[in-house]
Amino acid sequence: MSYLSVGHEADDNYWIAWLTLRQEVGRLRVTAQGTHSNCISILGAEVNVVQRKFVSLCMPLMLFCLVACTAANAQVANNTSLVGTVTDPGGDAIAGAKVTATNEGTGVTYPATTNGDGYYSVDFILAGVYDIVVEHPGFTKTLQKGIVVQSNHAVRTDMALKVGEVSDIITVEATTPPISTDDATLLETLDGRSITDLPLNGRDALRLAATTSNVTVGPKSDFTGIPPGEDFIGAGTREITNSLTLDGITIMNNLITVTSVTPNLDAVQEVQIQNGNYTAQYGSYMGVHVNLTTKSGTNSVHGALYEFVRNDLFDAHPYFDAPGSAKQPLRINQFGTEVDGPVYLPRIYDGRNKTFFTASYEGLRQIKSLTLNGTTLTDAMRGGDFSSLLPDTQLTNPYTGQPFVGNIIPAQYMSSVAQKLLQYLPLPQSGNTFTSNSPSNITTNKTLERIDQTIGDKVRLFVRYDWENLTFFGGGDPNPVNLTSGPANNRNIAFGYTHIFSPSLVNDFRLGRNHLVTNALNYFAVKGLATAGTDLGIPGFTGDTTFSNPGIPDINVDSYIGAGNAGTNWIQDDTTWHGYDQISYTHGKHNIMAGLEFRKLTTGRAAANSPRGVFNFTGELTGNAAADFIVGTPASDQTPLQEIKGIVAEWRDGFFVLDNWQATRKLTLNIGLRYELPTVPYSVNGQARILNADETALIPDTIPSPGFQFIKPNHDNWAPRLGFAYRLSEKTVVRGGGGFYYNPNQTNSFTLSTTNPPFGLSATYSAVAPSTALQPCLTSSEKTRIYLRPGCINGILGRSVSCGEMLGLSCNISVRIPCTSIGATMTISRRLVRDRFSRGAQISSGDKFARFRTTKSPTTTD
Repeated sequence: MSYLSVGHEADDNYWIAWLTLRQEVGRLRVTAQGTHSNCISILGAEVNVVQRKFVSLCMPLMLFCLVACTAANAQVANNTSLVGTVTDPGGDAIAGAKVTATNEGTGVTYPATTNGDGYYSVDFILAGVYDIVVEHPGFTKTLQKGIVVQSNHAVRTDMALKVGEVSDIITVEATTPPISTDDATLLETLDGRSITDLPLNGRDALRLAATTSNVTVGPKSDFTGIPPGEDFIGAGTREITNSLTLDGITIMNNLITVTSVTPNLDAVQEVQIQNGNYTAQYGSYMGVHVNLTTKSGTNSVHGALYEFVRNDLFDAHPYFDAPGSAKQPLRINQFGTEVDGPVYLPRIYDGRNKTFFTASYEGLRQIKSLTLNGTTLTDAMRGGDFSSLLPDTQLTNPYTGQPFVGNIIPAQYMSSVAQKLLQYLPLPQSGNTFTSNSPSNITTNKTLERIDQTIGDKVRLFVRYDWENLTFFGGGDPNPVNLTSGPANNRNIAFGYTHIFSPSLVNDFRLGRNHLVTNALNYFAVKGLATAGTDLGIPGFTGDTTFSNPGIPDINVDSYIGAGNAGTNWIQDDTTWHGYDQISYTHGKHNIMAGLEFRKLTTGRAAANSPRGVFNFTGELTGNAAADFIVGTPASDQTPLQEIKGIVAEWRDGFFVLDNWQATRKLTLNIGLRYELPTVPYSVNGQARILNADETALIPDTIPSPGFQFIKPNHDNWAPRLGFAYRLSEKTVVRGGGGFYYNPNQTNSFTLSTTNPPFGLSATYSAVAPSTALQPCLTSSEKTRIYLRPGCINGILGRSVSCGEMLGLSCNISVRIPCTSIGATMTISRRLVRDRFSRGAQISSGDKFARFRTTKSPTTTD
């Protein structure tokens, strides 16, 4: 371990500060330290920065070293609030008491006044640690310090004032983070300390969602997937029904509802997971809701500089490795910095208590692999010698019906095209086995910047921008030719505006945009092999040159390693505009919230499965799949089709009203109603065609038809919500609730309509049992108006069998009802000692899903 310490001391007691760099195995640690009261943790150390003199001197050093960390936060402004009741010594309510909540980190204050029932509510506040002062003529001023507020929690702080002079003050220290006492929402919140202290492979804050009791990482989570990203499953719902947000603005794409956004861990203040029951503010998705809250600056300057290293140099060989073999490559370097604080320009602008910033950068360089094995053709098989299969398997000549003598395929029966394709199939290393280190390589660069501004004591503003570029290379296939690479570039911006019109009337507004561009490219596109498929000489299989789609047809050989990559050269982009506005009004025992939410989704996709065609060799013609391939007799094949970009858009709007009713001092009711209005998805560029509701004809008649609507409108999505919280005692709360939830279909599903005629012109052929009577194949069919390649299988791989044609028509969409869920929860929570509590919960749900239908034409044989 290497260690370097640089320090400076002053004898005027203004400040003492030093910078420490410590090199440990696998980690570079930087620690900045100083005196004074406001401090946070940076990689396990303390940072104390208050005095202007200290800031002026240390800022250049901190910026040079890119040291930073953060203490305050931002959150999705829905139900984050301070509530409570103020009483006199006899327990009677005190009306008109002045309540002032102050954020300890930023110094920002929030005013409130108790109503006739002594009740107060401070809404739409930032999560953090607060001090509350209550004062009223004839009573001693009371200060409650250190109240911890987490995102989306209504934190109750009741106060009993004592008779006395207002000039006197009683201070009470809050020692225990409170349990949720005033809402029925089932949620978990992991704060900044948990985020930094919990072991977290990959520094991915979203993965903390899986630490909760009923949430798991979804099977589609793969950062070398198409598209790359992750999602979650919880509360009995499917992973495509979940919502992932950053500061309340969606970070999901609508291709398959995953996200590739993983902000710098040091720039994240909270991770919040909700499932099972939601208040009326939440809609559009009925599954797990995960929200990341970014940090805002405070009056102190904080920072962090880090690098996390994993390397095979530090690893021992796995137990089963052969002696002398090389270790699997492993190089993971994750490095970055974060800095935040007040905006302070000496002699120009002092932003303490009003203007704060956060800035961060993180990079990842990952090279790793997975050992994969597969069976491939031996040198002998490539030359037509399959004698090794005897006596178990006797090969049959598909053209004569007679056995191949000695399982030796004569040269005249060997396909010349198959010989060309052998260059894309790996040679065995031992016997007929090929072993490869299949890569899973990822490179990312990401930044996150945020500015918070307080204007007076009425207006709070913030702007946050997240920029992330990811490049991946992998695919989990032993054949290097079958791997996928490409970019996934995401941009996410959020703007927030909170206005306190009066202590009882507050409005909160959010607007943001998420934009993703992601392409999945195959080996041939990356290497610039633009004519590899055409060079094979298969009539009709020239998709690489005809449609500018580099690559060869998919070659599937049962039980053997194949070649080609079906789901590649996909060009995809997705944009979501997301906003909401809600107003909170406190009157008597009621805190009434009302508002609206909108999402504008636009998904563009040029993609199709096996767009360069596909050949399936199953062994049913010769008795062995590899022999079928060498002879050139596929059991089935599909012609290429052009990938045409379809652009689909939809509005998903919601309107809600919610009454948080303080029915008694022990009982709070959450009564809400939400109306979901998903508008009809439509084609932006008109490149779409589907079956009509009767499945008798393709619509629309005119192509292209911009604005073509895919489904019928739906105006019946009313979603009542009900919840309660009953405080059995100061330490025990029983909560429950239920409601209706809706989840519209993904816009991605509608882009499949570009694979229907006249766009997706493709045919599938199936071979007939071995026969000596070779039948010519169709070259066209007026009945289906679909182009068929000349010669069918004849000449494709050197030989022919008779074949049939089949036309696929995707997406007969006549449904109008979105996915529907009815959910209910019941929980009991009890505070134990200090910051510990126990909770038991029951979650119930029932789901109904809308489906897409697929119809295919009858099979015909000539």
